[in-house]
Amino acid sequence: LQRVNDADLDERELAVGPFSLEQSTMLVLNQLGTDNETVRRRAVQFHAQTGGNPFLLTELVGCFDPESDSFHATDIHGVLDQKLAALPAIARPLLEVVSVSGQALDVDEAVAAVASASSYDDTLIAMRNSRLLRMVGSKVDTYHDRIRYAVMDRLETSARRDMHARLASVIEERAGGLTDAKIDVLGTGGELTEPKPLSRVYDLAYHWDAAGDTRRALAYGMAAAGQARGQSALEVAAEQYALAERNASNAPKAVRFRIARGRGEALMLMGHYEQAALELDRALPLAELPYDTADVIGLKGALARNAGMIADSIDHLEDAIGRLGIPVPRTALGLWWGLAKEAVVQGVHTARPGRLHRRPPDREADLCNWLLGQAEYCYYMNS
Repeated sequence: LQRVNDADLDERELAVGPFSLEQSTMLVLNQLGTDNETVRRRAVQFHAQTGGNPFLLTELVGCFDPESDSFHATDIHGVLDQKLAALPAIARPLLEVVSVSGQALDVDEAVAAVASASSYDDTLIAMRNSRLLRMVGSKVDTYHDRIRYAVMDRLETSARRDMHARLASVIEERAGGLTDAKIDVLGTGGELTEPKPLSRVYDLAYHWDAAGDTRRALAYGMAAAGQARGQSALEVAAEQYALAERNASNAPKAVRFRIARGRGEALMLMGHYEQAALELDRALPLAELPYDTADVIGLKGALARNAGMIADSIDHLEDAIGRLGIPVPRTALGLWWGLAKEAVVQGVHTARPGRLHRRPPDREADLCNWLLGQAEYCYYMNS
């Protein structure tokens, strides 16, 4: 099948968009060679069912019996049943798996998810000729979205979840995934010591979420959100944090804090200030450490600054700095005392430069430096 697809042939693509109601009606009339009130009424029905897709319209028209001068309309499900009845038994589960995947799926993964040991090349060719599936390079997809919707419409929720779980398991086996130990770490609010990008992390998060496996969906959602944030894909990160949140109803506070904090930051950087404020407000009571509290309050300060509320930003930033144990001068005496103290510190560093940078990396010091930089800008803007 792949050799057939790779053959060096002259290919020309013609894009045919959905037909309008008038065009659909004309197609039905021309196909049947009859124009009366019944045919026109059926044409309207077929247009609604197919969304104006000319291929599906032709298929539905072909289900009529012109000799009996009657029109026993067969819906899209009947058309699919007729096509699948003439194909090998593997065709139906294969079409269902490809439909459930929601996108073009690797052929080998689709067959592995069906768990069939029989040859599938002839079946795929027959399904392509029947316009049920189409090849996209080495991947396979439904011939049209209407076919996907029709197949999904007849699947029970439990069947859909089972297929999503099988697809996720196949992807984990072939492309790699998280170990049970790493899933437990992410599910309890921890961080991976050496996180490695997963090539299919977004597919895994989607399928485990759709499968209803909250444990794995939460872990993969957190991993996907962190990976997207590290790649500055803010919209994807926000979506993955939302996926993780759907599966975190029974998760510890530390996990729910990371989700709300991460999504709030992503939304803020995207410019969705109102949504970001809601997420940060949800994150604040979930903070269990002074560092986490200061971090969220600092983000609220940055959010207020971005929204043009400089005075509110200063209040938030000073509050965050104070929660890290750094006193913020409130009087002239406090200001002069702070200046004198820093002058002495600077003098010692100048006289003994060897004492610099002896302290190991400190995330609280890094956060404090970031907060002071944000506050400095706000002081300048407010002066």
